[in-house]
Amino acid sequence: MTAGLAMLLVAGAPAGGTALLPPSARREARLGGAELLALGEHAERKRDLALARNAYSALTADRQPSIRNEARFRLARIHAASGEWSPSATLLRAILDEDPGAARVRLELASILARLGDEGAARRELRAAQAARPPPALARQIARYADVLRDRRPYGGELRFALAPDSNINRATAEDRLATVIGDFEIGADGKARSGVGVSVEGTAFGRLPVTRMLSLVAQGGARSLRYKDGRFDRLTIEGRAAIQVAAGSDRLSLTLASQRHSVGNRVALTSSALEADWQRPLSSRTQLRVGAGVAALDNRFNDLEDGKLASASVSLDHAMSPVVGVILSLQAARRSARDPAYSTRSVQAAAGGWREFGRITLSLSAGIGSLRADDRLAILPKARRDRNLTASAGISSRHLSWRGLAPNVRLTVERVRSNIAFHDMSRRGLEIGFSRAF
Repeated sequence: MTAGLAMLLVAGAPAGGTALLPPSARREARLGGAELLALGEHAERKRDLALARNAYSALTADRQPSIRNEARFRLARIHAASGEWSPSATLLRAILDEDPGAARVRLELASILARLGDEGAARRELRAAQAARPPPALARQIARYADVLRDRRPYGGELRFALAPDSNINRATAEDRLATVIGDFEIGADGKARSGVGVSVEGTAFGRLPVTRMLSLVAQGGARSLRYKDGRFDRLTIEGRAAIQVAAGSDRLSLTLASQRHSVGNRVALTSSALEADWQRPLSSRTQLRVGAGVAALDNRFNDLEDGKLASASVSLDHAMSPVVGVILSLQAARRSARDPAYSTRSVQAAAGGWREFGRITLSLSAGIGSLRADDRLAILPKARRDRNLTASAGISSRHLSWRGLAPNVRLTVERVRSNIAFHDMSRRGLEIGFSRAF
């Protein structure tokens, strides 16, 4: 389309649509962008949604941004009215790629994300909308929606695929020798770091049952499989969760019973049962506080001396600095009590991350630092375990290459653990190349 003009078949159509017509019934009309918008609006009022879709679709690539984005917004509204959430969200995201300060569009996108079951993303869009400093009336509307936002979708699911090259698929050491109280021992090839390329498949599904306006019951299940050429390093995690969610004003509290099973190769390595609590509270229109705590019973199938309990607590702040920039700060502490004090540990982890949108490209960065200390040493080792770890990751997602609502993304992760015990001293670099939803 040039100069905002389109060739559209609009005359001679039977009542209720403008689908395929015989040549004798066709008449060409050369319309400008404003005229096509008016035509689409008129068709909507007459409930001729096929004509409205055609008119707006013809303008989604118009050279004038105001006309192009207005057409996208109206077409997204038609999709949403028909329950077509994914194409609606994709159109709204395309508008925000060009006009990040469009707070009204972010509010619409937040509503659709909530219906899709991604409440966390919906709340982030609301904070970004407030960061755009909308007019008072719209700001109040965003605040009201944020107060009552809850996941209303009764069921849903998601499936993700990725290719995952990794320099250390078994998280093992690169050291050659292990120091013990009776001398140094050579670490064999099976105990050292291996590189490989894995295929990751991850799926989740959930169901929700509203009990009252404030109370919901949620069941969720998921699995993540990571497969390598050497099956000894394959990993499989299966998880089931049942939660009670309570919403009171702008606060939200979740109490969850969770069960997990981790397998390495073809053997079950660890099972756990946990009770978790999660509380979310907005501190302002642009900042959200999240506090979590949990206790878990651990059953290590390889070593009974590692059986025990795990208690953890975490706090995080999520802040929208502007419509296209956000930051997240988090702190986590954990206490593991095992049968053998040498496997009992205390750990703490601090992390900072952020994201930045550059048009249709989203860049994310994060970094973390932590430490771990064991209560006692293993009898054969001279010292109790002491670790310090550093992690950093960078990811990029491009909606330029989106296909059927999916966008390619790439994430690089670098991890370094410095330990006084050679077996735990390790480094790794991992790359994940996959697809995620394009909104």
